[in-house]
Amino acid sequence: MAKVRAGIMACEGQRCESHDHGAPVVVFQNEKQTLSYSCDWCGRAPYARPGTGQHAEWTEAMQRNAPAPAPKPVAAPAPAPAPAPKPKAGNGLLIS
Repeated sequence: MAKVRAGIMACEGQRCESHDHGAPVVVFQNEKQTLSYSCDWCGRAPYARPGTGQHAEWTEAMQRNAPAPAPKPVAAPAPAPAPAPKPKAGNGLLIS
């Protein structure tokens, strides 16, 4: 199962709550919409399945990732410059 980054929120662990209102953690979402995170500060690694109160709370508390900007259209390349004219055979000087 591939997980994608869903957003950032404060850890809800007791040790983290007493430490500056929760350490910031990255929340991931898998294909089944289950949210999870792992806190480096307190070691907590909870998850929240869709349809549960915990999932709704996390979704509300989470700062969502900004959607990726739309790709800018690529301009057509400029046409190649015209080749320089070739000199005529001989330069008009007569060598004797």
